[in-house]
Amino acid sequence: MTIKKLTKVGNSQAIVLDKTILAQMGLSEADEVQITLHGQQLVVTPVRPRIPDERLRESLDRVLDEYDELFRRLA
Repeated sequence: MTIKKLTKVGNSQAIVLDKTILAQMGLSEADEVQITLHGQQLVVTPVRPRIPDERLRESLDRVLDEYDELFRRLA
């Protein structure tokens, strides 16, 4: 457990996250996070970009084409 102190930034208050915490969460400086409240708990969740459906289909088609014979033998 880490205890942090709120820091004044303009008219707001901020919590500064150490590099080790960011690394454990897989975050870097410019990443977005989602903040949610559960009672009095503040939950910080990384926002991961979704792969557009079209790109996913293209990748899947490429894999299926490349390994078609292998998949047939395994079936």
